[in-house]
Amino acid sequence: MSALRDSDSVSLRYVRPLSVPELDLLSADRRHAYRRKLLGLPESAADYDLTVDERAQMDPALIYFKDDPAWRQLYEAVAVLGRTE
Repeated sequence: MSALRDSDSVSLRYVRPLSVPELDLLSADRRHAYRRKLLGLPESAADYDLTVDERAQMDPALIYFKDDPAWRQLYEAVAVLGRTE
């Protein structure tokens, strides 16, 4: 049993991806909070011993891990907007 497990289920953190126009509408404080949320995601699914059922329940539209290519693109977009404030 993984130390990351709580009882019999895994509670994964996730981020709903925002488009650049959506990111641009956020206040600087909200954008910083969003960046912190991105940075707070686990590095990789390899850090978890997810079952097939748990993987099947993961929404493909969400970002769960930093090794997701969508994470890198989103983080870079947030960083660019942060530099233009």
